Amino acid sequence: MLSRIEYIRNDVTQNCEGKLSEDLFNKYWDDIAQAVFKLVYSHGIAEGREKNLLISRLHMLSSIDLDKHKICRYIDMSGTYPATILQKIISEYCTLTEQTIEGILRSEKHYLYHKRFVTESCCVCNANDVLFCTYTKVIPERLWDIMYEWKEDIDSHICPSNLEKCCERFIPKMIDKCDLSVTVPLVLNIPDMLAFVINRLYVNFDTFLMNNKHAIYHSMEKKRCCNCVKDPTEKILFNKKEWNKLFRKEDSVSCKISPKDYCCKYSVINNIKLSNVDEILLSKICHVTGPISVLNLIGQDTFLYFLNWTVDEQALSGAITELLYVIEDETFRNDMLQRISSCNLHQLYENNVKVDVPRWISKQLQNHKATSETLFPMFVFDKDDLNVKSLQIPTDFSLPNRTK
Repeated sequence: MLSRIEYIRNDVTQNCEGKLSEDLFNKYWDDIAQAVFKLVYSHGIAEGREKNLLISRLHMLSSIDLDKHKICRYIDMSGTYPATILQKIISEYCTLTEQTIEGILRSEKHYLYHKRFVTESCCVCNANDVLFCTYTKVIPERLWDIMYEWKEDIDSHICPSNLEKCCERFIPKMIDKCDLSVTVPLVLNIPDMLAFVINRLYVNFDTFLMNNKHAIYHSMEKKRCCNCVKDPTEKILFNKKEWNKLFRKEDSVSCKISPKDYCCKYSVINNIKLSNVDEILLSKICHVTGPISVLNLIGQDTFLYFLNWTVDEQALSGAITELLYVIEDETFRNDMLQRISSCNLHQLYENNVKVDVPRWISKQLQNHKATSETLFPMFVFDKDDLNVKSLQIPTDFSLPNRTK
C-alpha cells in the first residue's frame, strides 16, 4: 500500500515532470485513496470518535459523498412515495373512465406497438392506411415486454402481412402498478391519461406554458440566452415548428443583450387550450417540464439524480407535492403529505434501518451505463468497510457545485 503511493510519487516527479493527463490523474487519485483506506483499516481502528474523525478526513479525497441516512430517505422520496401516488392517480383515472389498466393497454396496444424503438408496419396499419413511420419512437423493448406478451395461437389470427410477431398477437400482461419504470411511461404515452393529469394539475394551461417557456426553449435551442445563468444542458426534443405551435414572437419586445430571437421575445399563443395541442407535443412538454418530468429523470438514471438531490431536495419534493393535488381523495393526500414532511424525518429513518444501502449502491452502479465521459471518484460503503470507485458522468449532466 505504501509502495503504491511511493511508486505514484516517483512516477509523477520523475517521468511525468509534475504534469498529469486527466485520465492518469483520475487513476492515481483512485489508487491513492484506495491505498490510504487499506492502510488505515489494516491497523484496525476501533469504533468511536477517532475513526469517525479519520473517515471524515478521508472523505476529502472523494468528489462524491454517499451518506447512508440520505440514501434511505432518497429511496422513499424517489421510489416508494411517487410510485404510491402515481398508482393512486391511475386508479382514479380508471374509475372515472370505467376501465381497467389491462383494458387500457388492450385499447392502446397498436399505438404503443409503433412507439417502440424497434418496430415495423403491421396488418392494422395496412388495413387503415396508417403510416407507422409517423409514430415517435420512445418505448424500449424492455418496457414493451413488461406490458405485453406474445401468443402464437391468439384467436387463430393470420397476419395478412405475414409478420412473425404481428401486433394483433400481443396481449396485455398484469403489470406492477407500483413500478415507476412502467407507470411513468404509461402516463407520458397514453394521451387521454396524460390529458387527465394535466387538466388536474393546471387550471390555466397558458400560464403553465409561460412559466416553463425557458425550459421548453432550451429543449429546442442549445445556445445560451439572456435568461440563462449557465450554459444549457437540456437534450434537444422540440423543433422550431413545434415551438411555434405554442409561442408567438412579439415584435414589440426587444432583448436586453442581443438582437437574436431568444425566448424573451416570445409569449404564449392567445387563447391556447390543452385540446389544441396534439398528443405528441403534449408528451414532449411533460418530458421536460412539470412533476412527471422529474420522475422521468429519476427513471433514466436514479443514481445521477441522487447526486443532485443530495444538494437540492426541492425539485423532487415539489414534484411529489404537485402530483398529490391531482388526487381527489383528501384522506390519501393528507396522509402522504404528512409522511413526506420534515417533521417525520426521524421516523422515516427508523423505518429504513433495514435498507441494505451497500446493495442499493452496488445495484445502481451496475445499472449505470458506462460512457467515455468524465470520471468522478467516490467512497462506496461495502459490507465490512469502505471502497473507492469511480462514476462516469455524462457531459450533459449538470452536477451540483458540491460534487464538482
